[in-house]
Amino acid sequence: MPSLGLKLPQVAACRRRVRGPVVPDLPIWRAARAAVAAGERNARILCIGNSTTAGHGAYAAGMGDNNKAGAWPTQLAALINARGGVASWSSIIGNNNAADSRLYDSRVTFPALQGWAFSTASGVNGSTLGGYHTMVSGYNPPSKYNFAPLNACDTFEVYNPKAGGNARAWILSVNDGADLATISNLQTPSPPGEFEKYTLTTELGANALNIRAQNIETTYLAGIIAYNSAIKEISVLNAGWSGAKASDLNNGSPYAYGPVNAISVYDPDLVIINIGINDANQASPTATATFSSHVQAVITAAKAAGADVVLMAPTPIGSSYAANLNTLSAAVVALGITNGVPVIDLRTRFTDYTTANAAGWMRDTLHPNASGYAQIATAVADLIFPG
Repeated sequence: MPSLGLKLPQVAACRRRVRGPVVPDLPIWRAARAAVAAGERNARILCIGNSTTAGHGAYAAGMGDNNKAGAWPTQLAALINARGGVASWSSIIGNNNAADSRLYDSRVTFPALQGWAFSTASGVNGSTLGGYHTMVSGYNPPSKYNFAPLNACDTFEVYNPKAGGNARAWILSVNDGADLATISNLQTPSPPGEFEKYTLTTELGANALNIRAQNIETTYLAGIIAYNSAIKEISVLNAGWSGAKASDLNNGSPYAYGPVNAISVYDPDLVIINIGINDANQASPTATATFSSHVQAVITAAKAAGADVVLMAPTPIGSSYAANLNTLSAAVVALGITNGVPVIDLRTRFTDYTTANAAGWMRDTLHPNASGYAQIATAVADLIFPG
């Protein structure tokens, strides 16, 4: 059993032979479900992908209009709850490449024009899981970034990429109360690159986490995960990256917070990978061998982190490059066979763009709408949480 890379509570759960639906080819995930049911610990599903994971177009075109609430990972959490489980989407993983996080995710607020932005440069200013870091710089006095989960919580995990240079830190509070913690954003000696988790606990309630920089130095935030420590849950993490190609996920970052390297820090039990539309939707698509190599790197990193893996062959597109996507979708299916992992082939459910659009599932030629994302969530739930 340990050869599967199971965490200790998962091993115990398997040995108890907990009754329930057998999840095919996903022993680590089955054990994690059992551990949640036994009240031992939380389980985590890390959803890695492009804009069709982020929720682009759920309620309206683009990455605004609170579209994250309609993304398939969000709807997956709701389905798990409806099927008798306990799940939440009380997390932020990267900024999902939304131009304004406040418009994309109504749980996030911060003052406009007070130093908050997201980073797109290389190095510590650059990419992580879910797109880019949220950053603040140059504003005095520093203003607050606020995250208000929709469920009661008493624990916030803050994921903190380390930067070199001058002293910098985050100051944490809850509900605009007294300062509760200061966590350094500085790594010495340079170069930067570490990635750490800081856990803040507070009284259970409808809490909002407040984060502000210690000074005007550029300070970076990668992610937040919130939960109620008294109730074990399945945490569904949306690391969709609007515009991402497979090469963005496997971008060669040497830093611990780089997209592939960060997988282990979030400690998932199950990683779901949905990538390919942006690789295909161009006159010169990503070569199949190159695409497969990048996706394989993500699979390998997920397995090394002790997680099971599910692959998705993407939803059909309505552009002139649909044939390119079919080629890459076939590569995803082949990777599933090679790695012995399940593949959810969304072409089976959506058939083709014309059919899916006629069913009312598409926002545009590339992106589903909330109804389409509900179809994806159902396909995932039927595999990993059938009841």
